[in-house]
Amino acid sequence: MTASDSTDESRRAFDLLSSLNEILIFAAKANDVGDVMTCVVTASAQALGSDSAALFRREGEQWVVSRGYHLPQAHETATFSDEELPHAALAVMARKAVLIEDACTDMRANNALMQEYGIRSLMAVPVLHEDGIVAALSYHFHTAPRTFSQLEKDYALKVSDALATAQHNAAAQRDLCALREKLTEAKHLGEAINRIDRMIYSNLDTDEIFRKVIAAANDALGAESAILFLKEGEDWHVRYVHKLSQTLVGRVFRSDEVRKTEMSAQAGEIVTICHTRHGSSSQPQLMAMLDIRSLLEFPLIVKGEVIGSLSFHYHSRLVEFTELQKDFAAKLHGSVSFALQTARLFKALMESDSCLRMAEKIGKWGYFHYDRVRSKLTWSEGMFQIFRRDPALGTPSLEEFLETHFQKEEIEGVRKDVLGDRSRHFEAKVKTGDTFAEVQVLIDSLPCESCETAARLGTVQDITDRRQAESFKQGILDSLPAHIAVIDKDATILDINRPWLRFAEANGATGRAGIGVGVNYLSVCRKAADEADPLAREALEGIESVLSGDRDHFELEYPCDSPDEKRWYLMHVLRPTNHFGGAVIAHLDITERKLAEEARHQSEQRLASFMEHLPAAAWMKDPGGHYLYVNPEVERTISVPMATLQGKTDEEIFGQDMARLFGEKEKRVLAEGGIRTIETLPLHDGRDHHFLVSRFGVPGSDGPPVQLCGVAIDITDRIAAQEEVERLNSALEARAADLEEVNAQLEAFNYSVSHDLRQPLNVICGYSQGIPMECGNEMSESCSEYVKQIYRAALRMNDLIDAMLRFSRLTKSELRRETVDLSGHAKAVLTRLRLEAPERRVEVKVQEGVVATCDEGLVTVVLENLLGNAWKYSGERESTIIEFGRKIVAGEDTFFVSDNGIGFDMAHVEKLFQPFQRLPGADAFRGHGIGLATVERIVKKHGGRVWAESHPGRGATFYFTLPE
Repeated sequence: MTASDSTDESRRAFDLLSSLNEILIFAAKANDVGDVMTCVVTASAQALGSDSAALFRREGEQWVVSRGYHLPQAHETATFSDEELPHAALAVMARKAVLIEDACTDMRANNALMQEYGIRSLMAVPVLHEDGIVAALSYHFHTAPRTFSQLEKDYALKVSDALATAQHNAAAQRDLCALREKLTEAKHLGEAINRIDRMIYSNLDTDEIFRKVIAAANDALGAESAILFLKEGEDWHVRYVHKLSQTLVGRVFRSDEVRKTEMSAQAGEIVTICHTRHGSSSQPQLMAMLDIRSLLEFPLIVKGEVIGSLSFHYHSRLVEFTELQKDFAAKLHGSVSFALQTARLFKALMESDSCLRMAEKIGKWGYFHYDRVRSKLTWSEGMFQIFRRDPALGTPSLEEFLETHFQKEEIEGVRKDVLGDRSRHFEAKVKTGDTFAEVQVLIDSLPCESCETAARLGTVQDITDRRQAESFKQGILDSLPAHIAVIDKDATILDINRPWLRFAEANGATGRAGIGVGVNYLSVCRKAADEADPLAREALEGIESVLSGDRDHFELEYPCDSPDEKRWYLMHVLRPTNHFGGAVIAHLDITERKLAEEARHQSEQRLASFMEHLPAAAWMKDPGGHYLYVNPEVERTISVPMATLQGKTDEEIFGQDMARLFGEKEKRVLAEGGIRTIETLPLHDGRDHHFLVSRFGVPGSDGPPVQLCGVAIDITDRIAAQEEVERLNSALEARAADLEEVNAQLEAFNYSVSHDLRQPLNVICGYSQGIPMECGNEMSESCSEYVKQIYRAALRMNDLIDAMLRFSRLTKSELRRETVDLSGHAKAVLTRLRLEAPERRVEVKVQEGVVATCDEGLVTVVLENLLGNAWKYSGERESTIIEFGRKIVAGEDTFFVSDNGIGFDMAHVEKLFQPFQRLPGADAFRGHGIGLATVERIVKKHGGRVWAESHPGRGATFYFTLPE
């Protein structure tokens, strides 16, 4: 080595040492490790004279360019593997410098990469520290190959140590800052959780507590919004929000809409999501709606049950959550869960107290507490309502309570019940202000550790309405006609109505020996079934099926003979809709219905018999025209079997033309309700038969006819007879004309009798009276007798003419019917007869109150003739009996006149009512033989008839009727 070389080497050593000192001084003063590394790489590369340099930091299996000097731009962000940078990996692994003078051929370098970037020589030194910092510092020479001196190698190693020390110091500084930050954050979060706990235990409103707690926790975590969900079933309800729209409150999300919330609840763990847009576990709908980038969420769990979830959101940045934040969330979970549980318990307590008050009010009950140690009585609110006491007066003492509200005779007993030890249950009538109420009282003891009974607790329920309802219900049951009993699930009778009781009493079956309250009804049925009563066996099985739930109801009709009569009943067993079992049994008297059914059956039988024997064709159709029923006369009339007609229409039986004709008439039936026509139908005998047809409809329950009925009477013979009658009437009319002519002649004859014959009779009578006056005593006795006979004959002739005139006038006068007192007229006639013959002994019997609707004048003539005949023909009797009255003869109202006179022979009765005919022996009595003929004509004019019954010597009775 020459002096010049030695000088150069010394200068080179001085320069490198100066550079190293500057580097160490800057590293000691600098605060930013990044600035230190940049300065070290740049200064050392310049001191060594390298064309480029790079500080490679080891990250996992890769080398990353941390700092560079004159590197290509592509290398500033490049990463390399050990195969791509074998010299760096060798330096770190060997923990010493690697010197490569020919980088293009030396196997310790990536020759291809060296050639690509024009590196001819390189030197790599490791950057190591005991804390594990791994890096490599590489210096590159591009212009010419380079041989490295020991001085340069030592310099490079010193630089790498400086870099390692700087990085170590920087890491220590970072750790210290991080520790300070962690302590600050821990203090901040601790203070926040303390504030939150104080809020939870404050007297604020529950909603205000949760709003403040969520706001404080949100600020402590540095979050930008928060939501508290409450879980109800499978859904999540938004209960509170912070820094979000209040419109979210009350919104409901399904589990699939908040999948992360649901997964957190299922796992029961705190969940953090640093980037909600990555991963499948996020909840895209909610996240997208709220634009959330990071999230911290934890479930709220009380006694193993997830009751909600609290989530904090970050919208403007991504957050890496620290362990302190997670610990804070864990503590917050406990506090919020406790607060929720407290709120739920408080709400439940308030609801329970409210429900208790409401139950007291609705159920009209209250409770009292009596402290036997302090002799103090305490009332609930319901007690004040029941006893109508002003709460401002406070709870009364026990004695005031008893004396004010209980009746005098009950006070001592109630006092013993309250002060005693046993459970008591009783009902009482108590005073409540100006009125009375019925209450039910239950009293029991509250035990304590130091004594058997420290207090008594009692409930009082106002059962006035219940008693009134029960009375009303019993009144309804008693008013029902059915015999009703209520049985429990074991068939024991719980209640009966009055008809049931009356029926039981009437049959001698009351009390436990019969079918009253407390009796097992199935036992009664079994007893009857054991006595071989099949209906009792059926009833037993039916009731058992209802009690077992196999049936909802059961019905049975059965006869029941009471001591007085035979009746029918319908048993109806119904299972009530409640879940306590039992049944309601009703026995309804259906005797009238059964009698009506029997009467209807008999009526149907009579109708069937009537229709079978009806000499007219009868039928019944449905609205469609199909025959439902025809009687046998239809078969006889049209010669078609009845079975063939069933279900057929008129067109199928009579043809289209007749069916159309019948259809038109049935349309009239539907429009008019019923029609009657005469119709002609050709029958099998080849003749046209005429029928009187009556068609009518049978209406249904809603009005329109549901059946079309008809009756047809064959009037062919009647029409023929009518035609014959018409012919006879024509002949009769001709005969009537002849009679009119005869009557006219008879009228002329009557006129002649009345006028022409009376004149000669007047002359005869005049001369018969004048001759004795002229002749005086010159006439012989015989001549005088002759003249008298002539005079009497003329008078008889005159009477006969009057009788004939009266008889003829009877056919011309018009009847004037009115109510006539026949008894009065009979008495008047008999009175006149008594005056004419006062010497006669006659017993008269006139029935009182005999009246008739008739022509008063004509019927008076009847009575005069009949009573006159009775008076006349009984004149030979020493004692005469004449009777007038009314009786029923052969079902007809009949009047009669009887006497005990001479009577007559019934063999000559046909002459009795003929004009001018007198019976044998009647000549001894005055008369013309026209009276009874007159009677007959008057009676017939009234539409009645007259007849007589008699035996010779035993009197006679004449009967006549006067129909109205």
